[in-house]
Amino acid sequence: MYARLLDMGMVNVLRSQSIYHAIASGMKNDSEPALIILRPETSYLSFNTEPENEGLEQQFLTDNDIPQINRKIAAGNFYHDPNQLLLMFVFSNSRCDHFGSNESMANLTQAVILAFNKLGVTVKYNPDNRFYAGSKEIGMASLGLYNNTFSFFSALNLDKSVIDQSLLNSKLLPGNIITSVAEELGKVPSLEGSAEALLSSFEEIFDLALIPSMPMPEEMDLIYDWDAKLINNKKIKQKNLQNSSGLKN
Repeated sequence: MYARLLDMGMVNVLRSQSIYHAIASGMKNDSEPALIILRPETSYLSFNTEPENEGLEQQFLTDNDIPQINRKIAAGNFYHDPNQLLLMFVFSNSRCDHFGSNESMANLTQAVILAFNKLGVTVKYNPDNRFYAGSKEIGMASLGLYNNTFSFFSALNLDKSVIDQSLLNSKLLPGNIITSVAEELGKVPSLEGSAEALLSSFEEIFDLALIPSMPMPEEMDLIYDWDAKLINNKKIKQKNLQNSSGLKN
């Protein structure tokens, strides 16, 4: 089976979410699946309206210009960072028997586990939508259905977060001890090697042939539409979505 590969490189916070919303909203039953990889330019919080930032410290986010994106696909609150590699795998509901569904995304998470293994880290996936190396969180995954299309979203922590770890734990992720591939191995993995591990794992698990691609003109129109939809939120300051944020003292 063929799947489109969209390697978007490093993009701003807004585009890191709008692209897979757009691909999902434009996908037809007979469309080829699309696998998207990218990194966000700056740290941000991605959340869904159920629940709306429960237990999070809004003042911390505001004081440090950390953007928040109220995404429309999949539930949960997740922190994203330039030192993560993000993956979105979008496929029509007609292909859920092959790839997975809300009832079972074991094969999808297995592809990410295989990628971690190729990088030299043994991980497991827990029902809290997170991957763990031992007792430490090293990545996340979620799956949502929109417009009769599934979107699997995953993040791999390649290196330490750009936000101080103790602040991240106390302010955004209470109770979670975070680690990364670099911390587990004692060296920073190459971005190219990490991407190759992830892409080859999806090819192996699903017997895919990934074809390099770019968003089509009609998809670009949808991306611009989703840029506007996602930025139209009272919790988001537009400057935060375009500029890199640094933690304030």
